[in-house]
Formats: sequence, structure tokens, C-alpha cells
Amino acid sequence: MQLYTATERSTEGDLVASMHLLVGDGCCFIWIGEAGNAPPMGSLCVATMTPYDNLPVSSTLLRDAPDNDQCQSMAHRLAKRTGQQVFSSCSLPASPAHLPLLAALEKRAYEVLTEPN
Repeated sequence: MQLYTATERSTEGDLVASMHLLVGDGCCFIWIGEAGNAPPMGSLCVATMTPYDNLPVSSTLLRDAPDNDQCQSMAHRLAKRTGQQVFSSCSLPASPAHLPLLAALEKRAYEVLTEPN
């Protein structure tokens, strides 16, 4: 297993988010939350490809808040693009202003998952 970390600052500068990516053989766990704080883990989602469809199946394993769409969507996209089983948790406040921040961290996770070993 390998651990990768990254941080991004929002365009307004009001939030610094941290990503922790734990990569295993054929699977990964990604957590995104506020840097410097120790927020709770948040909702935990999983997505994986199946031989029965060209889209991954995804599910929420632990629900922290009613709105965990960003967590499940991120797992779904990364599973589809990498073919890996992806577990994801996001502890950032659900806000349209934070979407570019999440997108940048998701892009960094994709780069790590697809770089040659």
C-alpha cells in the first residue's frame, strides 16, 4: 500500500482542502477534508466496475449527511476511469464554491492512480 497526500486552496482563499489517497492492488481509498482540522470522516462510498455493465456500480456504505452526492460521484468517476474499486469519503461542506477544489483534488488522484509504477 502507498499513501499520497495533496492540498489545494480555494480560489477565494477561504478554504484549504487536503486529500489523502491510499492505493492498494486494484483498489484505493480517498479522503478529502479541510486541511489542518480533524473533521469526522464523512460519508463513505464505494464504486466498482462489474462485467455486467460498462458503468460502475456504486453505493453508500456509511451515511454522515443526507447530501453525499459529491462523495459517491467522485468514487463513480474514478472507478470508471481507472477500473479500480474506489472507496471515497468527503468531509468538505457541500457548497458550489468548493466544486473546483474537489475537481482539482480528484484530478490529482486520477493522475496518481494512472501513473506507471
